[in-house]
Amino acid sequence: MKAVILTHLSQDYFPIYIEELKTLLEIYFGRFEVDVIGKPLVKGFIYHSDPYQTYNILKRMVFRSTCIKRCLVIFDEANIDLTRFFDPPDFIFNGEFLTFACHIHDYDGDLTREESKNIIDKIYNLMALRYSFRLNLSNPDLIIGVYKKDGHYYIGLEIHDDKKGFEYRRPHKRPIFSPFSLDPKLSRLLINLSGVPDEGILIDPFCGVAGIPSEAAYIGISSLCIELKYRWAKGAYTNLKWLNSRKYWDVICGNSLDKFIKISENIFVATDPPYGRITSISSDVMKVYHEFIEKFVTEAKGSAFFSPFHLVDILRTYGLSIYNLFSIKVHKNLVRHLYVIR
Repeated sequence: MKAVILTHLSQDYFPIYIEELKTLLEIYFGRFEVDVIGKPLVKGFIYHSDPYQTYNILKRMVFRSTCIKRCLVIFDEANIDLTRFFDPPDFIFNGEFLTFACHIHDYDGDLTREESKNIIDKIYNLMALRYSFRLNLSNPDLIIGVYKKDGHYYIGLEIHDDKKGFEYRRPHKRPIFSPFSLDPKLSRLLINLSGVPDEGILIDPFCGVAGIPSEAAYIGISSLCIELKYRWAKGAYTNLKWLNSRKYWDVICGNSLDKFIKISENIFVATDPPYGRITSISSDVMKVYHEFIEKFVTEAKGSAFFSPFHLVDILRTYGLSIYNLFSIKVHKNLVRHLYVIR
């Protein structure tokens, strides 16, 4: 069966977020189609055999994503008109869902107050009066979403995540601070673009104080982080313990480019390699990149990493092709390239 999804993406890195959405859809559903129908809304199709399982997988995907503020899933696409209305999927009657709320999002900007009231009244009559769900505006078990775009009404189940948690995990709010640590949004973006599935293991060979592995632990991805300097490795351990995650993680203090680390199956790489004055592994920064690419990128199932350098020729040397390449403003006066290798 095919379901329609409409995702509202953040707009700060919109083209990159579209690629993140595609990567997550590939991880969780395999078969999908995506069509941008107008920023910030992306329409897609996913294939499923079980609506309840699909709904729960989408909840997981929305939570894990960097960019999806809300997602509408429609198992039976319908217009609001006088003859046809929302037909809720059967699984909402399994006893797990007792309360509901209604969210209306007008992407055309021309929905009148009276039209909005009529929609809400119809949904209330259906959910509360016919099916005996209780209205709960603060913490509903179920959200009925209505999105209006290009004159068309989409009605389905909305999954919402405001992403406010990023603010609480910013580098200066962790127990151990490093000025070189990535913003948690960028860390999660690297993790997801690497293509690591929930059961995979992420490795960060230049972890610093574990900005990337911490974000991986937060979203339930096991990780291995390696740091050369004892001070930062100790800080990485402290930051990961602070999260109190139940996922597996480990911190190794050592040179990740030595031979003591071997890449095994189902390993993915997300990292922000050292450069410039903070590079102590080698006096030749490009040598570090050569060794990193040879040892990790060529062996991992997927990799996503930043670099201030153009690495196309180096990657070709190792027989690698670039899956995606973006330029992104990481800090105030610094633009770096984001490489995605599969």
